[in-house]
Formats: sequence, structure tokens, C-alpha cells
Amino acid sequence: MVANRGTETLIGKPPEFFIGKTDMDFLEDKDQARIIMQTDRRIMDNNTSEQIEEQVNLPDGSAATFLSTKAPLLNDDGEVIGLIGSSIDVTARKQAEVAVKELNQTLEQRIEQAIHEREQVEDALRHAQKMDAVGQLTGGIAHDFNNLLAGISGSLEMIQTRMAQGRLADVDKYVSVAQGAVRRAASLTHRLLAFSRRQTLSPEVTNVNTLIHGMEELIGRTVGPSIELQVVAGDEVWPALIDHAQLENSLLNLCLNARDAMPNGGRIIIETSNASLDECIDPDHGITAGDHLSIRVTDTGTGMSPETVAKAFEPFFTTKPIGAGTGLGLSMVYGFV
Repeated sequence: MVANRGTETLIGKPPEFFIGKTDMDFLEDKDQARIIMQTDRRIMDNNTSEQIEEQVNLPDGSAATFLSTKAPLLNDDGEVIGLIGSSIDVTARKQAEVAVKELNQTLEQRIEQAIHEREQVEDALRHAQKMDAVGQLTGGIAHDFNNLLAGISGSLEMIQTRMAQGRLADVDKYVSVAQGAVRRAASLTHRLLAFSRRQTLSPEVTNVNTLIHGMEELIGRTVGPSIELQVVAGDEVWPALIDHAQLENSLLNLCLNARDAMPNGGRIIIETSNASLDECIDPDHGITAGDHLSIRVTDTGTGMSPETVAKAFEPFFTTKPIGAGTGLGLSMVYGFV
């Protein structure tokens, strides 16, 4: 073996030390020496050059990584008579790569944790906002349940009176009235439970017209008799991949806000239609060129001032008195859209 002065820097031995020696002679770790010599033999046998990383223990006992470039040494006849190579110490670089990899893994874990925590907060906010809407729903339909119960109670009293008098001819009529009231109450309860049930986001291909018509009674009861609710369903609207619960929640909140803007009564219109856009009008929110389904909620209310419009979608912003709203309704609608 013949070495230059650079070898002294890498290994700590002068060039003359290596003359006539093999790796097995000067490397303390014989397994390392054996691997290096096997690599050298393969390069010479294959008559090809290679760039490899070699693990070496230095005289001071520390481990080092050398990036070595080796090629066969040929005589004038093209025969392999040895090996020529150069090595650089890349230990610091390898350590830096390991440190960067570990840092990336740590960052990825932190990012995943942050995303998970954000999703939990968003889910909690959605649920809190939904519960606020449910509270308004239940308040709005309480008198309807009382009316249904009154009808059932009245029918039972009439049945009891008729039976005491032996007049059974009209009993079936009162039974039918009571059963009808029970069915209406059950239907109302079912819709309320379906709306309030806490569910994870689950987009489905949806006929939006059917969904809106299914909510029409609930919305109408919630906004009250002073508000005229009008649904204008477009013809043959395209299906939408959308989460049912979130769309229902968004529509209800828009209608509740519209109701609050019309204290003396008015009209709410829910419209659906197909919309084909020739160019992108809002790339940040996915409103690109192409086919879209439009859902529009309008009202005859007082409107909002420019200052209110600027803050309308901020979480917890509300113009209502303390305790009258969470301020989450429009922000959750904005987040859903």
C-alpha cells in the first residue's frame, strides 16, 4: 500500500507507515479490514470503479465514516495490477444527516399532534355550535309538542267520556285523532334527534333538494309563524358530495340569523340551482371554472353594516345580547363552505 499526506490527517499515520502493508496489518478492527479488502478485491475483479461509504475506527478510538472512491489500477496492457482510491472523512456530514432526520421526525410528530388537536377543537366547536342551534330548535318547537299532547289528552278524555256513557260509535274517530298526533310527535322527535346526533364528517353523494325539503318543516317551526319560508328548488340540480349534518347545520344557522334580522317578520328564501363557470372566481376557496351546485339563502331583513360584515365570520363574534348566542354559527358555516 502507498499513501499520501492526506492519509496522515485521516488516520493519524505518516505515508511511510503504510508502505508494504494491507488493511489487515494496520486496522485494529479486523472485521472492518476484512470488509474493506473484500470490497477492493471485488472492484479489481470486476474492473469497475465504485464510490462507497466505509466505517473505520480511528486510532483515538472514535468511529469515522469515509466516503471512498476506488478504481482498478491498470498497466500499459490494460491489465489490473492494483487499486487506486481517495477518501474523505464525512463523519460530521453523516452525523448532521442523522440529526436532521431525527429533527424531521420530531417535527412531523409535532405537526401530526397539532393537526389532531386542531381537529379536536374544530369538532368541539362544531358540536357546541350545533348544540346552540338544537337549543333554539327545541325552544321553537316546544309549543308544537304541547299542542300535540293537548290533542292526545283531549282525545283520550273524549274516549273515556264516550265509554262511560256507552257511546262507542265515535271512539274510533278519537283514537284515530290521537294516533295521528302521536305520529306527528314521533316524526318531529326523530328529525330533532337526527339533527342533534353528534357525527364525524362523512361526505356522501347527496340530492340537495331532497335534503332541504326534509328540513323544511323543522326550519319553519324554528323561525316561527311570523317568518314566511320559501324553498325554490332548481330543476334537475346536480348531486353534491357533501356531509349531510354539516349542510343541515349550515342551513339552519343561516335561517336563524335571517330570523334574528327580521324581528317584525319577513321572508326567507332557500334556492338551489346549477351553475357553470367559464373562469375561476375564487381559487382560494375551490370555486374554480366548471360545474357547481349553488345554494343561496336570502331574507328581507335589515342587513349588516360594513363593520359587522368584516367580522361576521369570526368565531365568537355576535351582535346578540350576552347569553343569546355563541357567535359560532356563521364561522362554522364559513369553515364548512
